[in-house]
Amino acid sequence: MRYLKAAALLAVCLACSAYGDDAHKPADGPGALLSVFDARGNYVGPVVGFEDRPLATVITVNGVTVVVPITRLVNGVHLSASKFEWSSSAGLYVYLSTNCSGPPVIFSSTMIIGSGQVVPVRPSLTIRTGSETTLYIAPDTYSTTLVGQSQVETPFGCFGPPGLTVTGWLPASTYRLDRQYPEPLTIRMDDRQSSR
Repeated sequence: MRYLKAAALLAVCLACSAYGDDAHKPADGPGALLSVFDARGNYVGPVVGFEDRPLATVITVNGVTVVVPITRLVNGVHLSASKFEWSSSAGLYVYLSTNCSGPPVIFSSTMIIGSGQVVPVRPSLTIRTGSETTLYIAPDTYSTTLVGQSQVETPFGCFGPPGLTVTGWLPASTYRLDRQYPEPLTIRMDDRQSSR
């Protein structure tokens, strides 16, 4: 009886794959993917959900893969139905300086979500200030213990609980997202046959 159930399940799986749309495959594999495009129509990356960010995209910067959050474009209190913008990673940023200057500390992903899950991308932090969005990318090293002397909490600004011990990295590189991929961003199906 057990073998009969296994054979039936295998037959259903084979039938489903046989009637898939195998003749029409995008460069990334079967099925059309939701992808992010910038204001110039250039491909940015696939749409993903990541940790506590319901909407993000994956990009590669100098050979390093990172996940960057996006959100709906806001006009006052109104949200766009079709346009998106770069978003900050979090509402709290820790600095080693006493006045919230210099590079921010990039926390390990497992510390933020507390799940202990392994995340397959390089840790990074995105900070949006006005129309400028900067991506900070961790070095290819182990995290270290750092002592923060100030922090920015959105929307309250800079304040300093001296001696805040955190685990993370100082950025190895920075990348201006808004210059490389200008806004507004759009999301659409990406079923192109050509490679990017």
